[in-house]
Amino acid sequence: MSNPKLRRLKGLWYIRFNRGQGRKEKVKSTGTRDHQEALRILAEFTRNLEARQHDYYGKYSGLSLTFRETYDMFIEDCKRRSLRPSTIRSYEISLDNLSEIIPYAAKVNQFNEDVLRQFTDSLRKRVRPKEGTTERRAASINVNLRSVRTYLNWLYERHYIPRKIRVKLVKIDKKLPKILTPDELTAIYKLVEDPKLLSTYRTYQNTGMRLNELFSCTREGNYLRVSSASKGRKERVVPLPEEFVEDYEMATKDPYLPEYITKQFTKFRENAGVAEGKTLHSLRHTFACNTLIRTNNLMIVKSLLGHASVQTSEIYLQFPEDYLKEMLTEKVETPTPPVAQA
Repeated sequence: MSNPKLRRLKGLWYIRFNRGQGRKEKVKSTGTRDHQEALRILAEFTRNLEARQHDYYGKYSGLSLTFRETYDMFIEDCKRRSLRPSTIRSYEISLDNLSEIIPYAAKVNQFNEDVLRQFTDSLRKRVRPKEGTTERRAASINVNLRSVRTYLNWLYERHYIPRKIRVKLVKIDKKLPKILTPDELTAIYKLVEDPKLLSTYRTYQNTGMRLNELFSCTREGNYLRVSSASKGRKERVVPLPEEFVEDYEMATKDPYLPEYITKQFTKFRENAGVAEGKTLHSLRHTFACNTLIRTNNLMIVKSLLGHASVQTSEIYLQFPEDYLKEMLTEKVETPTPPVAQA
């Protein structure tokens, strides 16, 4: 059977295909005049046609694809959809870990919930425990499980497996976000002698941006247009008060590398005697809590942080309002750093 192809007739795109030697070619309308949309429909049609040819619907015969074959197809599809290289690499690592439970030569229709339970058990044994505890890193285990779940859903959507396979994540005790008090911020900032580095920290504190978002945002007057390459590639607009414009301009002109920014913050936090666990990301949590106090509107918090769901923002509601006001409404004293010499 030759591969289906597109053909344009009277402005509309049609799919030309046949079902084997000696059989008459057929034409199926895509119902669209848009070439890109027609290509998408063609790709889906081709996948479904291949699935029917190999009896993937219903019986799932011995012709079913192997783990290795679908692994390669899945990764290639991720690349075609221009997923971030780090995301694709995470998928590869998780699927390689899965291969220790089920061989690459196994048929994908052999996957089931029992296999996933074995996979979870193997991860519990392999993933290193948190320092000073006997607990396993549940979050790292869930990264593997989410990657495998994405792969299994991809198989199901293309009819390579007969049903959806449920992937049960490991339960994680939700901890409250680590916020920085005014006294803690003052203690940290007093140690920062580099004016550019201090402006960088103040920019994170007053915009709530994630670490890498500083390098992908643009200023439009007193607003920042922030694009997150790591979180769904969505754009959002964040206010930039006039008093912080100078900080932003200094922080983004030949910005420091992300690794240096976080490493230095950890050093300052340790030297300031601030509790372990409060990281650069705590500036984002502090911004969120301050915004909640100021606006009393969780939807605004969601919008400014770029959360996909308001449920993600609801964790800040677990802080008692009186506690937040007492902790965060004092003025933070920011030292005036020495002027950099030309």
